[in-house]
Amino acid sequence: MSATFIPRRIRPAWAIVVPGHPPGPNERLHGLQRHKRCKPLRDFVAWQCRAIGLPTPLERCHVVATLVYPDEQMRDIDNATASLKPLLDGLVVGRLIVDDGPDHLTLDVRQELGERRAVMLEIWPGGQMGAQASMSENVSLRRPCQPSPGARKARQ
Repeated sequence: MSATFIPRRIRPAWAIVVPGHPPGPNERLHGLQRHKRCKPLRDFVAWQCRAIGLPTPLERCHVVATLVYPDEQMRDIDNATASLKPLLDGLVVGRLIVDDGPDHLTLDVRQELGERRAVMLEIWPGGQMGAQASMSENVSLRRPCQPSPGARKARQ
């Protein structure tokens, strides 16, 4: 009889689930309209970061952003990355990280199917260590959620 080693799931230090998506760069919005749609999402992330209660912001971190879609119309990867700007700004406003520049933040963007539009931010302190933990867990083990039966019928 042999035992099979199954590694424990690596979990992020913090996870923030944002309901809805920020507008993408291809949505032609006036600056004020874009601001009105992005500010509530940025503030939501900022309040969640403040609730964590770090005494000082992190110098480096790795963020895995997973955009969840109820249908199969996903964004191009460059549009998905650009649409995350207000949420990353919320990490800075909420004093979770010092800055959202490349010296302080590494970003991994994923897209999945699910029941509702949402963005899940998984945050690992320390940058490179978080990136390795993220890759070991999410690339091979994570499968997209199946759409609800109602969504399948609507597409047919």
